[in-house]
Amino acid sequence: MTRFLVGLAILFFSFVTNAMTELQSVPPHGQVQFDAVGRPSMLKIKGEAIGAIANLSVTDHNLNGTIKFDLNALKTGIDLRDEHMKDKYLQVKQGDNAIATLTFTDFPIPLSWTAAAAKIPSWTFRAMLHLHGVDREITGNYSIGSNKMDTIAKFDIKLSDFKIDIPTYLGVKVADIVNVVVSFPEMKLTERSVPQTNGPKVDAAAASAAAPAKVKKK
Repeated sequence: MTRFLVGLAILFFSFVTNAMTELQSVPPHGQVQFDAVGRPSMLKIKGEAIGAIANLSVTDHNLNGTIKFDLNALKTGIDLRDEHMKDKYLQVKQGDNAIATLTFTDFPIPLSWTAAAAKIPSWTFRAMLHLHGVDREITGNYSIGSNKMDTIAKFDIKLSDFKIDIPTYLGVKVADIVNVVVSFPEMKLTERSVPQTNGPKVDAAAASAAAPAKVKKK
């Protein structure tokens, strides 16, 4: 009987699960905006586009996943300037430069967050940004307005950190720091269970030995 109970305990711990919440952007997905200021500041360039795609998950209040955005969609209101921005500076036709990616790896979120109480007034985030073929860690701030997961994230990027030449328009050079805002009006939340990855390892031989012996019929 003792061996049988031990076997049950081993089997129970081998199937311990954690709750995972998947977060996915809803079409037409998120908006990306940027503000670049010239030196002197009389030149101000604003760009925006729709289409940022979020595929994220939360397990044990750790955020993982990506937000991806096609830089070809960016527009500043002047076609020629857009062409120069994408071809000369962002170089979207080279390698994988067309896609900018924010990657979150085990980033801790507030312990108060749940799918049923998703609002976060303000929180600092850290992520890896892949841009222009370069990976750099960035920090910023984000907020979640309601259980619809309407999210706004703000951060700055330094163009020279990503080996992007400083743009010049009408003889005026743009500042090295560019302000970026990524916003999602809504995300789809899906809750599911996943195997616990840091639970006790199960010894298959021990589990077999602990299981009740089969009785052979005569």
